[in-house]
Amino acid sequence: MSDLWHTIAELCLELHPDRVNAIATGIGGISSVDRLRGTRDRFGPSAGKALFEKLDAAWQKSAGVSPAEVSAAFKSASAAAALKGAQGSIELVWSGPSTGVVPVRQTEEVLCEVIEGAHVSLFIVSYVAYKLDRVLRCLDAALSRGVKIEILMECSVDNGGKLAFDAMAPLIRRLPDAVFYTWQQPSDAAHHELGSVHAKCAIADGNLAFITSANLTAAAMDRNMEMGLLVKGGHVPAQMQEHFEILIDNKTIERF
Repeated sequence: MSDLWHTIAELCLELHPDRVNAIATGIGGISSVDRLRGTRDRFGPSAGKALFEKLDAAWQKSAGVSPAEVSAAFKSASAAAALKGAQGSIELVWSGPSTGVVPVRQTEEVLCEVIEGAHVSLFIVSYVAYKLDRVLRCLDAALSRGVKIEILMECSVDNGGKLAFDAMAPLIRRLPDAVFYTWQQPSDAAHHELGSVHAKCAIADGNLAFITSANLTAAAMDRNMEMGLLVKGGHVPAQMQEHFEILIDNKTIERF
């Protein structure tokens, strides 16, 4: 019988919840497993023939299970799949030597994925940024499709920050349609009392976030040892976006 429950779980992970509900309703209306093929259309094209046949075979082996029980199993498994999807997923991201054992994703690939995944807004935080040809091309494309790009960076000593050089000006010239921010700290603070914009992250549309040790530099993308996490879905990306929105609203960080 476990094959039957496992196959139902597989289908619910693969199909949209609306489709699963249609399947559950259809199965709930048949008299026995022998009538399952009459519900084939409800599975839609996304459910491959092999998976449907697997369900049929598993249910035939568990013929004592009623259509009402299978229907309820579909509804329960679909609810569990939806809940898991809402909780999101996390992937490990790395720049540096590979172990060949632990699967990791490359920093630049993931950063570009986040940028390309933005449809409305993109918020990026980095200490510095330079020599990023591929990332800049992705940012150009995001701007072209109307994405609002906001970037928070450390500014130079001359502008009240801690960088000995101005890393922001070249990026502003390169991305004139992006919005740039800096951390506003007390103007009377001594240089050694100032903090730095040392967070590094990218947030797309409040539902996709990359948290990393890597700056926006070529070295960080492929030569340094850098580690990060890609967060898809769940509440964390939305919290990160809200956090920066509040810092802007209360003028902790201000437009440069």
